[in-house]
Amino acid sequence: MTFDFWAWFDNRTAQASATDDGRRFVAAGFEFYHTGGGCTAWLRQIPDSDWHLLITAGDGCSHELATDLPDTWLIGAHSKEGAWTACRGGATVDDALRHADEMQALIA
Repeated sequence: MTFDFWAWFDNRTAQASATDDGRRFVAAGFEFYHTGGGCTAWLRQIPDSDWHLLITAGDGCSHELATDLPDTWLIGAHSKEGAWTACRGGATVDDALRHADEMQALIA
């Protein structure tokens, strides 16, 4: 049996977008994104630029915070050429979205 990546991805996208946090990220213009190796994030393209924002759990590997230990959001801006800005942390979705908006304003 072969692994159907797109079925997995579509299922994970639906699940992630249906959570309280997911609905808030989607409402703020983010989309569920696979960063590779099974790792996921929330991505928002910065209009008219080669930059995008990524929000992940503090370990950089998941679109959702750990529930069994303290965790915070990690917010970073990345360019298509591989450049990135210093990342910021946020304890709540509100913090993460505020930091993302601040970073976007500096780039846009």
